[in-house]
Amino acid sequence: MKLTILPMSFELEGCTVYILETIKTKRVDGSEEYHVTVKIKWNDIESKVFSLNVRDNKELKAKLLVEISKMKLMKYILGDELTKKIIG
Repeated sequence: MKLTILPMSFELEGCTVYILETIKTKRVDGSEEYHVTVKIKWNDIESKVFSLNVRDNKELKAKLLVEISKMKLMKYILGDELTKKIIG
């Protein structure tokens, strides 16, 4: 049995990732999937709470890296203030 006390946070690519909630579900084909509720903070930009559906930690990390890349790209293209309005 593996027990993790939530919420928890960790650093990934210079961002703080908050795992707020996880729900384990079974798919129709019998495989397990997790519905993970997260929030990302980078410098002074903080995302809204959003969810990711993943099968394992490897897929969670890959999807988080995509979300972090989108956040950073938006900041570089639009600037801090507009990015905060859109993301937060």
